[in-house]
Amino acid sequence: MSPFGAIASHYVASGGGPASWNDAVAALSPSAWYKMDEASGTTLVAAVGSNGVTAASNITHNQPSLVPSDASGKSKISASGAQIDTGTIAYDFSTGFTVIWVYKGSTSDVAGNGEVFRTISVNHLAVRVTATDLILAALSGTTRTDALCARGDLLDSAAHMCTLTLVNNEQKFYLGSTLKSTFTNAATMSNSSVIRFARSGAGNYLSGNYDELIFVPSVVTSTQVNTLYSSFTG
Repeated sequence: MSPFGAIASHYVASGGGPASWNDAVAALSPSAWYKMDEASGTTLVAAVGSNGVTAASNITHNQPSLVPSDASGKSKISASGAQIDTGTIAYDFSTGFTVIWVYKGSTSDVAGNGEVFRTISVNHLAVRVTATDLILAALSGTTRTDALCARGDLLDSAAHMCTLTLVNNEQKFYLGSTLKSTFTNAATMSNSSVIRFARSGAGNYLSGNYDELIFVPSVVTSTQVNTLYSSFTG
């Protein structure tokens, strides 16, 4: 059995059917998957991939899941500049990759250049909140920024499944099942990195509730996004 099949088999509801969210995620064959289920401690345990490290302070563990169909799961609240670091993740712009996360927060959770996440590498790729928008910031050579959606679409105190696909300098951003933006970006990035969520540096962070950090080494299709979102809402 493949490791992904083992994951899907692991998350089986007591009634005998697969738990729809976990089964749908496993079907994407993620290269890294962090369920954010830890009850305590400083280790971010990977369901797939290598373990990461969370900040030792200002993380509230063991919060209710943000995924309606995964009621037994947990999430984390990051506050006051805490950060969540994954293990090192490989990605390839030529073949494409996808980042999926679940977030719940409000405008009061933004401080400075608040960032949902960034790659910790020589050439940074960041998802950042500005005064008006959620943007993709490609910081390689000449800085390039493009709007993913209005910041109020994300920071409305509701839980959102977010999907960002990147391949051959084309990016697409989905909020839930809705395609919010498509654009090109000529920046060249490194091919592996630790991914840092919630904070980019002193005074720059995005607090709030984080859940389900997922990395897929391919570009998911709109059909796959719709299928995953259906499992998210239950």
